[in-house]
Amino acid sequence: MDEKDIWQVSPAYDLTFSSGPSGEHCTTIMREGKNPTITHMVKLAEISGIKKTKALQIIDEVKIAVSKWKMFAEDAGVSHSSLKMIQIAIDRVAKKVIG
Repeated sequence: MDEKDIWQVSPAYDLTFSSGPSGEHCTTIMREGKNPTITHMVKLAEISGIKKTKALQIIDEVKIAVSKWKMFAEDAGVSHSSLKMIQIAIDRVAKKVIG
């Protein structure tokens, strides 16, 4: 929100992994915290002024980056237990999103 109280899309770098209560994410997408889908993401993009084709392109780019999580985590020195916990969450979400 800017100084005129107007919301705008922010870069995704301000999002971090969170294992909230009962599997809920701390950041919800269109009021969905436990099972956000591509449909939720595209709807949010569209009301934020991002065209569906661009939203789907961004989603694909994120999927590619996330698929490299283990490599990034190892390079950054993430503990084995945290790496494993996050990988399990990524795999769970990927099954829902990819099918």
